[in-house]
Amino acid sequence: MGWFYRFSIVLWKNRIVEFGGELAGNYNNGNRYDTLSYPSQNLKSPELDRISKEESLKPNLSSSFDFAYNANFALNLFNQTTHARVEHSFVGPGFSHPGVFGLPNDLNKSNFRLEQDLFQNKLALGTFYQLDYDNFSAQKLSNR
Repeated sequence: MGWFYRFSIVLWKNRIVEFGGELAGNYNNGNRYDTLSYPSQNLKSPELDRISKEESLKPNLSSSFDFAYNANFALNLFNQTTHARVEHSFVGPGFSHPGVFGLPNDLNKSNFRLEQDLFQNKLALGTFYQLDYDNFSAQKLSNR
């Protein structure tokens, strides 16, 4: 069970200032033998369905809840020839995306990018700096 939100805000007609981000949360019950995890598949009675919903919301040792987000801020200056962008991403240690298997978790990442377009956008010079913290909660057995 999970949720996802995305937003983007652009100021001025020529996109001088941009804000954007994504936020996702995930509740995962890792117990494959828990019959109350999916009440709509196992029970058809309204009374039993109500009871199973109450039971399925009680976390157990195999349950995890965590979130991930990505936030960015960009400036496009001097007639869209200079671009500065700052981005921060976070993926919690218990976050497991239901559709993207192997997505790295327990990750805290920031980056900065500066680009300058030259000769009427025929050449671009830029710099990029990234800082990653993998296994920041020290819950992984190995640091990749």
